[in-house]
Order: sequence, then C-alpha cells, then structure tokens
Amino acid sequence: MLYGFSSIEYVFDASLAVISMIASLVCSVGVTYISCKAELMEMPAQLLRPKAPKPGKRVLLEYIPVLWNRLGFLRKVSIRDILRYKRRFFMTVLGIAGCAALVVAAMGVRDSIRNIVNDQFNTITIYDYNIAFIEAQSQQEREEFTQKFSDVLSQCVFVYTDEMEVVQGNNIKKVSIVATDDPNITKVIGLHLDGQTVPYPDFGKVVINDKLARELGLSKGDTITIRYDEVNTAKAEISGIFENYVGNYLFMTAKTYQSLFGKEVLYKNAYAKTQEEDLYSVSAQLSKAEGVASVSVLNDMRTMVDNMMQGLDYIILLVIACACALGFVVIYNLNNINIIERTREIATLKVLGFYPRETRSYVFRETIMLTSIGCLFGLGLGKLLHEFVMEQISIEAVSFRKQIFLPSYLIAVAVTFMITFLVNLILQKKIEKINMAESLKSIE
Repeated sequence: MLYGFSSIEYVFDASLAVISMIASLVCSVGVTYISCKAELMEMPAQLLRPKAPKPGKRVLLEYIPVLWNRLGFLRKVSIRDILRYKRRFFMTVLGIAGCAALVVAAMGVRDSIRNIVNDQFNTITIYDYNIAFIEAQSQQEREEFTQKFSDVLSQCVFVYTDEMEVVQGNNIKKVSIVATDDPNITKVIGLHLDGQTVPYPDFGKVVINDKLARELGLSKGDTITIRYDEVNTAKAEISGIFENYVGNYLFMTAKTYQSLFGKEVLYKNAYAKTQEEDLYSVSAQLSKAEGVASVSVLNDMRTMVDNMMQGLDYIILLVIACACALGFVVIYNLNNINIIERTREIATLKVLGFYPRETRSYVFRETIMLTSIGCLFGLGLGKLLHEFVMEQISIEAVSFRKQIFLPSYLIAVAVTFMITFLVNLILQKKIEKINMAESLKSIE
C-alpha cells in the first residue's frame, strides 16, 4: 500500500531446506516407527489372527434418558462406535477443526481488512477534497473562497495541519495534528466510538484516535504529552477517543493550538464536500482558483486502497484451498480405514437385508457427526487464530478492526461439510463393492 518494490528475486536457502526436510522426516518416519513398534511387539500367533474390535462401553449420553431414549437404534449404534475408537475420534475432530479454523481465520482476515475502506471513507473521512493553498488564507480570503464555490461545495472547512510527536514513557508516536475553530469540522470528519458520537474538544483539550490511545495506554480524562520541537513539550487533557483506521490523528481547536505551542494558526488547507456526481469536474474548477496549490480527491485514494485489497482475495483462496486439502486428506484416510476395518460388519449388514442406502447411511452417519463436532471446535479455534493473525499483521500506519461476519462462519461450515459429502460420495462405491460371501469367510 505504501511502497513500490523491485521484481521478486528467488533464492535458495540451504539451511531452511534442511530444517524443512528434517521436520518432514521426523513427522512421517516418527509416526511410522510408533505404529510399527506397537504391532511388532505382538506375538506372531496374535498377528496371524484377525484383530478383535474394541469392546463397546456405555457413553455419557446414556446417563441422560430424556435424550438417549429419543434416539433411534442406528443412531445409538453410531454414537457408541464413534466413542469406541477414541484415537480415531480425536484425529478426525482435530483435522476437521483445523480445516474449519483455517477457513474462519482466512475469511476473518478478509472481513477485517477489506472493510477498512468503507469504515474509513464512509464514516470517518467523509470529505471529498483536501485543498492545499499556496499561502495561508486570511478570514476574508476564506469567506471569499467559500462564497465563490458555494454552488458546487456543500461544505468547506479550513484547517491547519501539522506533524508532531506524542511521548508516553519510552513510547514515541508520530501524529498528524488538525486544528480549526470552524464548528462545521464535524460535518467533514466523523468522530465516533462504538456507535457513539465523540464531541469536538473544547479549549485546552484534544481528541485522539483509538489505536494511539491503545498503544500508549491512554484513556479519556488522561493527559497527553506532545513534543513540538527538539526539547519542548506541551500537555493537554484528552476529552475523547475516536475510531480511525489510517494514521494517527489528534484534533483540537485553533485557540488550543496557539495556547499549547505558541504558534499562529495558518489556514493553508481545507476539507470540502460536494453534492455533484462528477467529482473530477469540481476538482478541475477548484484547481483553477487563485491561490490553490493542489486538490486531492479522496476517491482516488479509496479506489487505490480498494484495488490493492482485491489482491487479498488470492491469498484467502489459497488458504481455503489448503484447508480443503487438509480436511479432504484427514476425512478420506480415516473413512477409508474405517471401512477396511469394518468390512465384515458391513457385509453382515448386507446379509441381514440392509438396502444400499441404509448401509451407506449407517457408515457415513458417523462421519457427519464427527464433522459437526469438529466444526463446533473449529469455529472457536478459528476465532482465536484470527485474533492471533491480526495481532501479527498490525502495522504503524493502519489499524484493523478485528471482526468476523456471520457469513464467514457459515462459509466455513459449508466448506467443511462439502468436503465430507464429497468424500462420502467417493467412498460409497467402495462399500458397494464389498463382497458379502468373501468378506464373511475371510477368517477361514
């Protein structure tokens, strides 16, 4: 957003490659070693015999008759089977939760970052033009300018801007100071916090943006220290804190500025609004006015930021694709293992007269239950992951609102269930191909 860089140069980092390879081998070979060791500790005679299924146990839900008695027989069986193989249960829930959490975090980052354009330019910086003058404008010149363009400008507020530093202990932050005595300033700058309007400060007081207050540990009623040259500082009371997402700002009256810093307020800028649809034709008229140095159209900045934010969608799609791959691998492998280990059980169901649809439902009902449980955990984990990511990408010039909209949660759930249904669709042919006679006599 702020800088232009040269083309990307790709380099090979040998140490990073070695670390990645070692980590991959430790994970893959380590799991293989643990699995093989458990099997090889058995006696050969035990390994030749088919492994007996784990014994079933009473589940917690059975101790709640109001709920348990309302469940059908097959659903009771599915619940017992899910909790019988606890290792598989936790692996599946963890994998599905990881998939849902990644999608929630990715969508949450999009919600938090993409929306700063609307938050900043629709509710805070609500003027259309920043007009810079060659020289400071006197009272008469300001009135003449406003009168001359009254037909195209609905608001024109002259301001004085300055750059200073705020000091709080060891923290030093650069701030943009805006000073004016025009009461219409609140019509071109929206000062609010949590939906409540923040009044423009009186004499001797200032208002600051929320990120600056948060980083310096300041609140309403505290005193802020402003350094205006190498050695001198001034103190002012904070009368309010307002939301802002781009830059650090400090608003005050012109009289407060003169009192604090002993400097004359020189009105060399103006914030203006128009009711005209063609912003650029008005900008051209303003630029031709005598004494005007430049006219910045805020819509240009809004468009630039919005276009840059669109590139974020590719990153979000990449994260979602990785999440889908994780979910697919976990659900497919565990479902496939489940079907292989229960081949005789499934064959028995077919012999008993279960229809193909009933057989599939019997097997896949467990996967759907596990997906539901995994989604519940995943939504919570995704919220925590989103907060962590937003903390890491925090930068000096921009503040992000940590927010995840309801549609993002719904998308995460939909994506996770879509993967589950896709895996079930792929594996249903495996169930249909199970031969009843061969499966039942496999032990002999």
